[in-house]
Amino acid sequence: MRNKSIDFTRLWGAILVVAIHTSPLLEINSDWSFFITQGIARIAVPFFFAVSGYYTCKRLSEGKTAWRSVWNILKIYIFVSMVYFCVEFAHTVRETGISIKVIGSMFLRDTYLFFCAGSYFHLWYFPALLYAMITVCLLFQWKCQKLILPLAGVLYIIGAVCVSYPTLTAYFPFLSFLFRSEEFFAVFSRIVLRGFPLFSSGLLIYSLQKWLSKKQIAGFLAFSAVLWLAEYGFMRCFWQKNSMLQPISLYPLILFLMLFLLQHPAASFPAGGYCKTTASFMYYFHPLGILFVQRFTERPTIVFAAVTEIFLLVGCVVYAVDIWIKKHFPKKKKVSN
Repeated sequence: MRNKSIDFTRLWGAILVVAIHTSPLLEINSDWSFFITQGIARIAVPFFFAVSGYYTCKRLSEGKTAWRSVWNILKIYIFVSMVYFCVEFAHTVRETGISIKVIGSMFLRDTYLFFCAGSYFHLWYFPALLYAMITVCLLFQWKCQKLILPLAGVLYIIGAVCVSYPTLTAYFPFLSFLFRSEEFFAVFSRIVLRGFPLFSSGLLIYSLQKWLSKKQIAGFLAFSAVLWLAEYGFMRCFWQKNSMLQPISLYPLILFLMLFLLQHPAASFPAGGYCKTTASFMYYFHPLGILFVQRFTERPTIVFAAVTEIFLLVGCVVYAVDIWIKKHFPKKKKVSN
């Protein structure tokens, strides 16, 4: 049976990702806009990692294989990447014309993006997810699954220090190699310091699910939310960080949020599977909605006056396309996640 609470939260996560890229409320109240787009919305992608990690680690812990899931994710990534490669190719041809040199340079750039940075600015999630899935599958296959959580914990703490409190890295000279270039740090932190630890949290979620009661989970969730808010206030007041990409308190918040949703599956909620597919479509293709709105409004940048209306318009455009696809290309229902 599907966990419809997780599906519903996925949809809200996708909406929050759209908010990151359109900055709603910016023209009304910049503090509230910052809190939504650089605070709450930064919980969305880590939640996606945790969901994938939980179901993958659950299968592996039950003695099943997860390589088919890896292949399914890869197929989705290839398809979505081809869409954005075509968009970028059309833009490049329109701007610079077409030649062997242009095609060659685009091929090399797109190959690097596909395997490392993500085929488009929001698709970094896919290579990070795939590398995490492959690593966890191999560790299970080699009977080394006991290394997953200690390794993930160390990497997440290093990532939290480097991303959220970079001035502290002066006390850890061995971390200096991470900052050789901004691009290298972005790729390394997304794949190694964020993707793998957050995905691996699924194994801890699977283990804790058997030991904690509903009341304990609800209490820990409330406490972790307070910790997250406290760290947000601390970073805003004293560290002046631009976002809450990887605060230390994010890990327990995601952990207990997933446990809470697993304990409250909302079986009577009628639109669970619908929420999941809509969330996926919105996450994959909302940049196309942004490009469409930009061209329609003839604005040069994503963030500009009346950005709240743009956020709503992009959401409506993506949602309308999703409805049209579901109506004309219906998909057979599946029984399980």
